[in-house]
Amino acid sequence: MNKVIISGWEIELPLVNNFSSFEKLLLNQEKIISKKYFSDDKLANYFKFQVNPNVIQYKNKEINLFDKIRNLIDSGLQHAQITWNIINSSRVKIYLSGQGPRANFIDYQGFYDKNDAEDVKYSPNIKKLHASSYAQDSLANKLFKLYQLCFPPISIYCASNSALMAVHIARQEIKNKTIDIAIILSWNDILLQDLAFMDGQNMLVTEHAQPLSKQSDGVLLSAGYSVLILEEKEQVEKRKNKPLPIIHSSFFMQSNAEKNLGGTLFNFYTISKLIINVLELSSFSPLDIGAIFIHGNGSIISDKAEVMAISHVFKENLNVPIISYKGQIGYISNCSGVIDLIIMANSLNKKRLIPSASHYPIDDAMDLNFLSDRKVLQYKNKPMLKIGLGMDGSLIAMILISDEEK
Repeated sequence: MNKVIISGWEIELPLVNNFSSFEKLLLNQEKIISKKYFSDDKLANYFKFQVNPNVIQYKNKEINLFDKIRNLIDSGLQHAQITWNIINSSRVKIYLSGQGPRANFIDYQGFYDKNDAEDVKYSPNIKKLHASSYAQDSLANKLFKLYQLCFPPISIYCASNSALMAVHIARQEIKNKTIDIAIILSWNDILLQDLAFMDGQNMLVTEHAQPLSKQSDGVLLSAGYSVLILEEKEQVEKRKNKPLPIIHSSFFMQSNAEKNLGGTLFNFYTISKLIINVLELSSFSPLDIGAIFIHGNGSIISDKAEVMAISHVFKENLNVPIISYKGQIGYISNCSGVIDLIIMANSLNKKRLIPSASHYPIDDAMDLNFLSDRKVLQYKNKPMLKIGLGMDGSLIAMILISDEEK
């Protein structure tokens, strides 16, 4: 059966313009600086927040979403060596994974409190609160026309698994030969209503986030953009003759775990089942896996469930490196899974693992080999496992291999 290759990618984060800069940041053990969302704690109290959270966001920067995404796609296509001729002669589908253009409640709070006609001049953003600014299909239509696509772009949203779900679906479409090229776009903005939701779940960080640490007091939300390009192996080999990362297996399931007002509370049994299923699907054993990129975002409850699941399934391979950069670069919710896939693909290409930089000590009781604050490790071409958890109850696991491996 045909193999699905990760042929191109690009990312942009606050203070990080592209993947090349991002890779240097990881290699230099640098951390992206976070700042308080509200300029004054009184504002946090005004909006009835429990804390004034730390976040990583674009500051004083007007963002044209279409231009940003178009530049991101073009950079990813260049990395994949995909020309306009290839696009025009191929069946290309774009997946928009995330929440699309949205209004930020904080821009309209003044008008909400005082909505006399003369108060409009004090809330100029109210004039933008119109379908022409926030129509969910406007972005898709522009991309459809620009790239002269065979199919209209489709939107996918399932919380922090949005981009991974798009990859899961796109991979199947390529394997079934219904499309030739998949472009998965994802982005995450930090809006007041998002923070209010997370604050209600007691999940926002006030200082630092650190996966697998008892001292982590929540998640560090970050804005960011990413694009991932998938193709069938034979098509890519016409342009590239070096080994390429393959998405060997992908497994999706919906959790029946306990739900609360904010989403799903995952337990270790459900996550264990996910890992076992993707291993069985791939015909790999726990001993075959060379690295695990966890969902781990600094939220103690979900991190602990994930650790227990890994300890259970990998009890004969507890020295397998466990990796998460979400304390170092922030939690770019919708994009987080794809950003991990990009790092994994690059790691397979360059045969190395880059440890994360930690803020707090890792909990020794976890008894796992969390890869942080060390030198870069040489990596043999063993399969890598990615785990993704969504607050909607979605669970996705993927296994990446180098084309040299199998």
